Amino acid sequence: MPRAGAVESSRLGVGAADAPRHTLTADEEDAVLAAEIAERQAAIPHLEAAAPERTEALRREIEVLSALADQPT
Repeated sequence: MPRAGAVESSRLGVGAADAPRHTLTADEEDAVLAAEIAERQAAIPHLEAAAPERTEALRREIEVLSALADQPT
């Protein structure tokens, strides 16, 4: 009896159904970092009013992201 082929020919395992990932160009990486930095900078005034204890951690995140943005690729 012929098999339908649906299950036995399917890929199995973790990530088997994942689509191939897009590799970012240097310009795309720079854009992502710039957007993350800008988002955190924009959040600081709101956090200072609502949760001042979080602002220092956010400033450290900005420092780390800025250092990554300044690294040559």
